[in-house]
Amino acid sequence: MKKLLSLLLLLITSNIWSMDISIFYAKGNVTISDLEGNDKKALKGDILTEGEKIITGSKSFVIIKIDKHSIHRIEENSNLLISKLPYQYQDSDQLEQGGSFYLEMGTIFSEVFKKSGNDSLEISTKNTSMGVRGTKLMVSKDPDSKNIWLSVDEGEVEIKNSISNNHDVISKKQSIVVEGDRNFTKQRRFDWQNKVSWNIEKSKDNINTFESQKKLALMEHGKKRTKWIRDEVQFNNVKNRWKARKKKWSVKAKRLKPSVKLKKRKARLESQLKKVMKKKGMPKSTRELYKGIQNKKTELKLNDFANKRLDRSREKMRNKKRRLENINKERRKLNRPRNRDLPHSNP
Repeated sequence: MKKLLSLLLLLITSNIWSMDISIFYAKGNVTISDLEGNDKKALKGDILTEGEKIITGSKSFVIIKIDKHSIHRIEENSNLLISKLPYQYQDSDQLEQGGSFYLEMGTIFSEVFKKSGNDSLEISTKNTSMGVRGTKLMVSKDPDSKNIWLSVDEGEVEIKNSISNNHDVISKKQSIVVEGDRNFTKQRRFDWQNKVSWNIEKSKDNINTFESQKKLALMEHGKKRTKWIRDEVQFNNVKNRWKARKKKWSVKAKRLKPSVKLKKRKARLESQLKKVMKKKGMPKSTRELYKGIQNKKTELKLNDFANKRLDRSREKMRNKKRRLENINKERRKLNRPRNRDLPHSNP
């Protein structure tokens, strides 16, 4: 009986925490900052949540893990905000919501092994967002030049910039530099990609960080820098493949129940943010997170309004079409000659 209860408790606990982020390994000066700006030292096994920021000092790094979803290494001198946690549908292993990180500065290596019809993970900076669907990648933001480095070791990553409206897909073993967090340069392969440590889980000691290869990366970029031109054939092929997968996933998702936990957690997070918003000296990252939630709500309301208007318009068109069809049927009946009016043929 005790064994059965222990097993049930284990199953319930694993389901509850299956999509939460935990500290897998921390070395050096690693701090967790909450919504109100209170700091604490990161320790192995700590559970993180939305709105918390990970800050690493010099010669420090941390590995965070989302069970059955992804693993990430945040390198030295980095600030990373956890904007959204990934959630699964109720009683399902399918993702209802992907995760989202906001990189203020520094470097993150990520391996995402949970695939979805939508993005499993989004990593964003002030102007650039990267959508990830089962991929191994690195994103780095230079605090001085504001340049964004994206390198893909496995899979494909969609990248967009909200200022320049540049939009591309970066493929396996390719890298791109977004200059000033604005303008794309041509994606290409660099030598430094082969020198960094891509194996995140095993990279606890003697790791080759991006920072250690920064001089080589800058030198290569300076020599090979070319104006960005999108490969339309590759871009459209990838987008069509993702579109087909999303359509297939959407059909499956309609039969699934939304996560009760996700709904409750969103409400709790918003309530916490409202309280913090009233306090003075609120951290900038918290303000940005709250603003992002409000903007998303407005966007959803506008989308809902637009969809309702579109549905009404389509319904009007269908009704008009039906009326015209009925009128045409009546006209055909009236114009049809009767049998006695038909001319008789001579035998």
